[in-house]
Amino acid sequence: MRSWRRKESRHRRLQFKGRSLAATVFLLVATEAMLLAVTYVSRDVNTPAPSKMFFTIPFATCSDGTQVPVENAYIRGGNGGWTTLQIGGAASETGLCDAYLGSTLVFTQTRYMATLLYFQTPQGLLESQVGSTSASYQRQEIDTSVGFSGGWKYGSGPVNTTLGSEGDWTLREFARSFQTSCMETPTDSGDLTRHLKVQRCAPNWNYVTGQTIDIAHIPTGSVYVYVPATMSAL
Repeated sequence: MRSWRRKESRHRRLQFKGRSLAATVFLLVATEAMLLAVTYVSRDVNTPAPSKMFFTIPFATCSDGTQVPVENAYIRGGNGGWTTLQIGGAASETGLCDAYLGSTLVFTQTRYMATLLYFQTPQGLLESQVGSTSASYQRQEIDTSVGFSGGWKYGSGPVNTTLGSEGDWTLREFARSFQTSCMETPTDSGDLTRHLKVQRCAPNWNYVTGQTIDIAHIPTGSVYVYVPATMSAL
């Protein structure tokens, strides 16, 4: 009986030693894995300035019969008329982030677009943010010109602002991207700027001696002003 108990006790000690050895090996493996720190490597990262900026006057018409003012266009605003200007844009970016455990590739993250931000500066005043267009979920491109039916490129769409003072207005936009584990910098792209000229009156540049001619905006070179003989002709 005693001999059997001694054998059983010895068997238990061997079992305990076996478990202890297995735990030690597991601990060594886990420690070795911890020593192999995860490293992140970015590639194909590019954050260019926005490719386009769009102007639309949704509740008025330009002198050329459209609702899309061109660069440096004269439009009515200021104290003579509170013109609503709609601003949109287009931008894209690229970038990937590879995660390695030692020399083994574990996973890859894609860098996504976050938002397109718009700013305005009236002549003689400080710049202020107009608003922003949020990108669709997990996308690398925004384009508000495609319209709502354009799907994910449209994002949250263009924004509206009011042209409430006369003078030269500067409109600015840039794109912002999310960071991956690679912590890419910069997150903001370069700027794209456009200019508009706001005045109280609504000039008609295509009226000459009672005849309408095809001049969409003020022409270059000499400008002739015709004054009617009587006020009733106005």
